Amino acid sequence: LGQAGMEVLLANNGREAVEILAKDTRFDGILMDCQMPVMDGYAATREIRKNPAFAQIPIIAMTANAMAGDREKVMEAGMNDHIAKPLNVAEMFNTLAKWIKPKAGAAATEGAGKITSVRDGNVIPDLPGIDTQAGLATTMNNTKLYLRLLAKFADTQGRFAELFATALEDATRSHEPGRPTR
Repeated sequence: LGQAGMEVLLANNGREAVEILAKDTRFDGILMDCQMPVMDGYAATREIRKNPAFAQIPIIAMTANAMAGDREKVMEAGMNDHIAKPLNVAEMFNTLAKWIKPKAGAAATEGAGKITSVRDGNVIPDLPGIDTQAGLATTMNNTKLYLRLLAKFADTQGRFAELFATALEDATRSHEPGRPTR
């Protein structure tokens, strides 16, 4: 969110979120984790909605629960919408844009969400079979992070085709006629 030009204040639990809002009413919206400790997002939202100053502030749930009944639970608690985990960054920003309108005077970030293949001198190589544009999108266009993830993937999965072929060959041999099976 910070890379997209948004100022973010993090609450470690629902009680802390309620306390922060009691001291500062200048927020444009709230991204509420439903599974927080101390006070979960549902209880925190109900508490926030008791304050008339926050009757209209957009509260958007973030939860790993994506069943049909979970969306209703989010709405019953007083939230406006729901973003499911695992997070799809493009969908998250679309949902945020639908509900959260920065107050007058807030600076818009030019080029937020724009994907390029060169940043900070790092170049994403052309990798056949890998959608690097989608990969960059999942890291919010953080080329350095994406290159680290690609390197980790190559280190852990670089021999996959060879290991798979060996396993397939072993499985085929063990099922040949006259060979004992385990």
